[in-house]
Amino acid sequence: MCGGVRGVGAGGVVSSAYCLLYKLFTLKLTRNQVNSMINHKHSYVRGLAFLFLRYTQHPTTFWDWLDPYLDDEEEIDPRAGGGRPITIGDMCEQLLTRLDWYTTLFPRIPVVIMKEIEKKVEDRKAAIAAASRAEYDQQASDTREGQYEDRREESYRREDDRREGSNRPQDDRREGSNRREDDRREG
Repeated sequence: MCGGVRGVGAGGVVSSAYCLLYKLFTLKLTRNQVNSMINHKHSYVRGLAFLFLRYTQHPTTFWDWLDPYLDDEEEIDPRAGGGRPITIGDMCEQLLTRLDWYTTLFPRIPVVIMKEIEKKVEDRKAAIAAASRAEYDQQASDTREGQYEDRREESYRREDDRREGSNRPQDDRREGSNRREDDRREG
């Protein structure tokens, strides 16, 4: 079959995405045209634009092109209904860090540039994890503080109830003990 050809599956059938990519290669797109595809409203067009970048741009520019979209939560189904959807951000990360796209090979990235990209991805993940931990800690702190406030208010309320409740019986006991003393004196 055609196993060694990019964009051709094991069955020898070229995907429509790679046919469209070939057409994009022949059009010689400008930077503005690529930007408009990246920001298009349809995820399929956006996915094609990112694949186009991966095939056509110099590896040193990959990070600059794809970094702003690593947090993009829009979903895309790269298998055209045959796979599980992923986010555009996950797709961009895979384009940066992997050498293949569903068994279709990308042009190799020089080792030095690949290490730089991997370090940037790791640093970015660490920063996100630290920010998430800080946000979680802040929420937990706010929750604990709120619970502490609730407990303190409940404690004050119980203390007030106990004082009010203990004052009444003590007053009754005092009145009762005073009556007994009065009864003894009279008797």
